[in-house]
Amino acid sequence: TYPAFIVLFLLLGISGLLWWLVRAQLRAEQHATFERAVSSVVNRLERQIAEHEQVLSSVQGLYSNFVQVVRDVFELYATVPARSHAAVLSIAYAPCVDARQLGAYLHYARSERYWDYRIFPSATEPYVFPVFYVVPVESAPERTGWNAFSDPVWREVIERAYLTGMLCATPWIPLRVGQDTVWGFALIAPVYRAHPHPFSQLRVGERFVEGVVF
Repeated sequence: TYPAFIVLFLLLGISGLLWWLVRAQLRAEQHATFERAVSSVVNRLERQIAEHEQVLSSVQGLYSNFVQVVRDVFELYATVPARSHAAVLSIAYAPCVDARQLGAYLHYARSERYWDYRIFPSATEPYVFPVFYVVPVESAPERTGWNAFSDPVWREVIERAYLTGMLCATPWIPLRVGQDTVWGFALIAPVYRAHPHPFSQLRVGERFVEGVVF
């Protein structure tokens, strides 16, 4: 019986070795497939984010090329990219406004055909960043006037954007709250001017803060 047991153990050992080799090969193939899928997803995300950054940079460039950007100019330049990118919910501009200048700012905002313009929630900070221009224009009535600086998450990113002078992004947050909450993130770009803003004199280095586009 000894030869039979020796053969049995040899066959069991060979079977175990074959099982281990097949298992290792399957794991390697699964890992490679997973890595390819992750790489594909990451590449698509990076490509989409790069396109959205380019859109935001072009809107940001409006404020470098024009002495004053009025509502019609903003809507003309921002509507096409907003409609051509399905992932873009809105493109908006929020000026930096000194809380002491809110009365003058509200008068100016209403002269831009936002007849019932108001800031919500009410301002408690020395400076506010209320949404002024927004596209698509269909969503303007419910978006204009929202004080982005009232939200701690947005406030931190806005401050980081104009202090660093770089395009920054919020974390993954609810962008639309209601029956169907929409999650996503906002890209925020700072806008500067060489001279004080009519409604604010907030200064960073040698430049004055105009506001943000996002």
